[in-house]
Amino acid sequence: MGCDIHCMLEIKRKGVWLMYNQCDIDRSYALFTKMANVRTQPDIKPIAEPKGWPRDASEVAEIIMKDWDTDGHSHSWLDYREIIELFHWYKEQGGNLYDFDKEFGYLFGDSIYAWKLYPEDEDCRPWIEDVRLVFFFDN
Repeated sequence: MGCDIHCMLEIKRKGVWLMYNQCDIDRSYALFTKMANVRTQPDIKPIAEPKGWPRDASEVAEIIMKDWDTDGHSHSWLDYREIIELFHWYKEQGGNLYDFDKEFGYLFGDSIYAWKLYPEDEDCRPWIEDVRLVFFFDN
């Protein structure tokens, strides 16, 4: 039986997490291992073990997660620093920014990766306090 990921990009605004988009991530056990040690591959060091579902997840992400009930497992999330780490690993595996954006989505037309990377862009989006990926898996 295969394993798939359900991943959502959330933004924080005025202290509240809002779902921005649902990612479209292809099945990749190497990626799943890197994100949360799911479908473990011994040559890949995970960014983190599953952290559990965030208590402050957006309402829409919460609905999606609950809809999967007990079929969903290994709930977790990655903060912006961890997203950057994931991107660098992704590039080392032969991926590029376009492929990363295609799977994880864009943030108001820009890459999630670039959200805080370019200080000149921060003035354009002062309403975004933070970004993260929340996700879980199903078999």
